[in-house]
Amino acid sequence: MAANRILYVSYNPETLVRDEQLLIRAGYEVDSVFGTDGLLACGSVGDYASVLIDHACPLDDRTKVISWLKTTSPEVNILPADWVQEYAVGDSPAPASAAYAPSEQAVIQTSTESSQAGDSQLSPRVEVYQHSQAGSQKEVALEFRLLYWGKLPAGSPSDRRRKQQIHMIRKQFHQQLQLLWQQHRALSGFLAHPAQASEHESFRPMFEMKADNFARCGYRFLPLVSRETGLGCSLEILLLRRDDPAGLIRTAGGMENKVNLFLAALRMPSTCDEVGDVPDVAEDPFYVLMEDDSLVDEVTISTDRLLTPLTSQDALQDVVLLIHVKTTVLDLGV
Repeated sequence: MAANRILYVSYNPETLVRDEQLLIRAGYEVDSVFGTDGLLACGSVGDYASVLIDHACPLDDRTKVISWLKTTSPEVNILPADWVQEYAVGDSPAPASAAYAPSEQAVIQTSTESSQAGDSQLSPRVEVYQHSQAGSQKEVALEFRLLYWGKLPAGSPSDRRRKQQIHMIRKQFHQQLQLLWQQHRALSGFLAHPAQASEHESFRPMFEMKADNFARCGYRFLPLVSRETGLGCSLEILLLRRDDPAGLIRTAGGMENKVNLFLAALRMPSTCDEVGDVPDVAEDPFYVLMEDDSLVDEVTISTDRLLTPLTSQDALQDVVLLIHVKTTVLDLGV
């Protein structure tokens, strides 16, 4: 049994991803289950060195869970409820019951990047644009990639046809984000977790209530990055094109225009003319990356050459976008 293996029992879907990633960044191997039922259904509690019960666990449930753990898995350490906030973030020493204290190298991760000097005549032209907001938080909570293949909308930002074309890209991202929510352990627990807006209402899945909070223009949106979830994000965008990749940046409004286009396709619409009249059957809720683009603290765009053969279904101006998303923990005290 690895001494750094922790089973995290979460009772708050809004902080599950953040806390899980804090533990991973601190050097632990973490598996998560949601709520008391999730713990009782886990048949391998004894395989973990420690169990961490979320501080949001109700007192009655905590007493029962601790009693059950001591009876069924007496060899497993039970960590204090506030341990992830106080220790894994690095603000205080590890409590005596901690099974494993990560080394300084595990807590403070450094990386080195190597670069190759010199140019080759065979190398495509690559340009990079980067924008960072001051004071951005870098505690990574979740990483994944989104893909788009097709045309980039033309026209001015206020053009309705361009807005509708951006919405078609948004619809492609919706399908990918929906799968992410369904397949990721922490996010899928959020989807199924029952909740109620008040004591007078019946229980509903948590995601239904959140989608109600982001309803607009006949749609109910479910952003991963929002002030409610406490997450911001950074974006690393690789743009591939068959013709001169750098030429895409020098024309059609330049890089700033392209940045605004990409961000618009990833966020909730700000006006109703940015979406269709009604959502499709599979678009309730409509999954988007972010509530608005003010939650993006960094954007990096690299352009390179697309080397796949041109087919009868393709156009020379078609592009491939590979977007590496890193969700980051916001400083909630600001």
